[in-house]
Amino acid sequence: TYVNRDSISPRFCCAICTHPLEEPRSLPCQHCACNACALQTLAAAGTAICPLCQASYITADLGAPNASLTEALSELEVKCA
Repeated sequence: TYVNRDSISPRFCCAICTHPLEEPRSLPCQHCACNACALQTLAAAGTAICPLCQASYITADLGAPNASLTEALSELEVKCA
């Protein structure tokens, strides 16, 4: 868990689960989601909708894992649970 989750910028939070991103993927609308959240949402229906802007997407629309965002997230201060 993070030291102060409430202070984490929304740009570092998943558009689907709203928690800090884990293995971030870019949606076609340029919002980001956790890899697991994006794939789980797609698995349920085959297509999904970004909850922030209502843009629809399919698996082929997902961007590659975002390495620079993953690196930035690794610099956030965490605490042992």
